Amino acid sequence: MRCADVERDLDAYRDRELAGPAAQAVREHLDTCPACRRLQAERETLSGLIRTVRDGAAPDRLRARIAASLDEHDDEKADS
Repeated sequence: MRCADVERDLDAYRDRELAGPAAQAVREHLDTCPACRRLQAERETLSGLIRTVRDGAAPDRLRARIAASLDEHDDEKADS
C-alpha cells in the first residue's frame, strides 16, 4: 500500500468502515510509515477539536447579538 492509498482510506479506517483486508493493509502501512502515522495523529487531533466545538454552545453574549441582528433585519424588511 502506498501513502496516497492510506491518505485516501484513512478516515474510513479510523471510522472502522474498511473491510478486513483493506483495514489490515492500512494498519500494516501505518506500522512502517512515520509520515502516515503523523497524518493519522493530525486527523485524530482535528476530530477532537471538531467534537469540542460542535458540542459547545455559543456564549450567551454571542447569541444575544445574533438575535438582535435578526430582529433588526426583520424590522428593516417589514419597513420595505
